[in-house]
This record gives sequence, C-alpha cells and structure tokens, in this order.
Amino acid sequence: MKEYYIFSYLSEHINENTNKKVMIRQYQISDKNAVMDLIKRNTPAYFAEEEAADLSKYLDNEIELYYVVLFDNKIVGCGG
Repeated sequence: MKEYYIFSYLSEHINENTNKKVMIRQYQISDKNAVMDLIKRNTPAYFAEEEAADLSKYLDNEIELYYVVLFDNKIVGCGG
C-alpha cells in the first residue's frame, strides 16, 4: 500500500522534538522531477516499470487533481 509507505516514513522522522512540518499541497509543474524520482525509487517494489511513463504523460497532458506531500520542504509523497 503506497499510502502506508508515506506515513511510515513520516512517523519514523517526526517526533515531539522536531519543528519540521508536513504539508500537503496541489502539484505544481516544478514538482515533476521530484515526483518522477519518487516513482523510480519505489520501482519495482510498488510500481511496474511502465508506470513511470504513464505518470509522466499524465502529469504533462491529463492532470486533474494531484497532490504532493512535503516534509521539511522536501517532497516525500504524491498522489491524486
């Protein structure tokens, strides 16, 4: 489950003594490299090789609603 990976990562890196913030915002064109890097780092464990090309096409031509999750101003998750 992809959502579990994101929240598992966040729970490992957030504790009461940190001032780092988690933010969810709408995808921006400037996020594409980071989003594509996420899918590559999670292939083949969670995604098939061909899904990277499908996601790239979606982000360039078919996007409707898509979001990124930022932790300490770094994109650590995405979905839509």
